[in-house]
Amino acid sequence: MARIWAAGIVAILTIAGSTVAEDKFQKFTSAEGRFSADMPGKVTASSKTTPGGLEIHYLDSQLSILERFQVRYVDFSGSVFRGRDPQKLLKLYQEGEYRGDKVFSEKVTEVGANKLPGLEYKVESLVEVNGSKVPVFHRERIFFVGTRLYVVRCRVVVNKNLLDSKEATRFMDSFAVAP
Repeated sequence: MARIWAAGIVAILTIAGSTVAEDKFQKFTSAEGRFSADMPGKVTASSKTTPGGLEIHYLDSQLSILERFQVRYVDFSGSVFRGRDPQKLLKLYQEGEYRGDKVFSEKVTEVGANKLPGLEYKVESLVEVNGSKVPVFHRERIFFVGTRLYVVRCRVVVNKNLLDSKEATRFMDSFAVAP
């Protein structure tokens, strides 16, 4: 009888937990970034300037201590694209961002309702925390709109199965570039 009771409690908490997670999502729109996406909780904005003078904009939200959702964008000069295949530029970004990390899934894709050509991949990184290596997994869709690079990212700690959770998929699939 106690086992049945415990199993019932676990089922209720699981359903309640997924409902709470689902309710945390709200449509977030960035006028400056010219996009919208369903993101959980509070969205924080920040930016940093690279040594080369590019300003990278970050919009982050966190579902739990294990799951973080992020959109980044950066504007390049038109000369970066002259005579270059955009898919090769996306691949160069990926290789530079994850040098030495393990890419375990990759495909050319179309992003959002606009069907923008892009690249989707999953990566495993090891991050040192207090002398121990902790696995961090990324699922990203990257693409250009004009000279702007968008990076739509789900990052999870320890459990790579969360990359394909309904919350991660909702976030990734909801991303849309404003007309």
